[in-house]
Amino acid sequence: RDMDADITIAVKPIYDREASEFGILKADTKGWITEFHEKPKEPEIIDQFKISPELFNVFNLEPKGRTHIASMGIYLFKKEVLFEILEKSTEEDFGKEVIPGALKDRKVAAFFFDGYWEDIGTMRAFFEAHMELTKPVPSFNFYDEEHPFYTRSRFLPASKIYNCQINQSIIAEGSILLGSIIEHSVIGIRSFIEEGTYVQRSVIMGNTRYETIKERNRNKQKGEPNLGLGNNCIIRNTIIDLDCKIGNNVQLINKDNKTYEEGENYVIRDGIIILPKGTILPDNTII
Repeated sequence: RDMDADITIAVKPIYDREASEFGILKADTKGWITEFHEKPKEPEIIDQFKISPELFNVFNLEPKGRTHIASMGIYLFKKEVLFEILEKSTEEDFGKEVIPGALKDRKVAAFFFDGYWEDIGTMRAFFEAHMELTKPVPSFNFYDEEHPFYTRSRFLPASKIYNCQINQSIIAEGSILLGSIIEHSVIGIRSFIEEGTYVQRSVIMGNTRYETIKERNRNKQKGEPNLGLGNNCIIRNTIIDLDCKIGNNVQLINKDNKTYEEGENYVIRDGIIILPKGTILPDNTII
């Protein structure tokens, strides 16, 4: 606001080695953005986009060895500027098309942010962001009373935990855990985990509903697993989306140590097993 910018882009200082993973920006010593490049691979381009250490002083930040600034994908427009750009442009992608085009004739400023921020554009990044939250003191604090974190109110009952061993994990409301071992994992709403199951370094998204006794009896007649994780399963380095049905004695362990794979009812990305929403895995499945 003080700079009277047409567009302000939130940016985060990054290290030289990270530059190829982000859209990077070049800014002058006053904070005006002059150039943009999306995920450069060429060392000479990365070198050209190094910013002056003076720029850190403008925003009262310590460089800490960081030499570049990355776009956080957060843009603040003057209303009239936004309307004018949208009316005149046929481009759709803000990061790759609209913002680079606006640099030619608009005043575009950088706003430095050096707090918690994660780009979860890949499965590995999404997974590691969740694992970070299971630490005793994570980088992001959900428990700051001065800055409360609001989420959707679902009015679910408290989780019911029977004869379980749980270590460094997050258990969302409405879950039922029976005789299982949970380590370094995030367990989502309405999750149901049967006895003897071991979950390690995994994200279980949970369920959108509870199954009734009648539905569970019907599943038994059809030979179909119930919602949730069955008995005596091993789930490791896995993301399980909503409303999945995992049978008994299932092992999701990446047995062949694959980095990338397209399966019939699963995929592997960066070594992480991912089950899409509504997946059904029969008893004794091993992935």
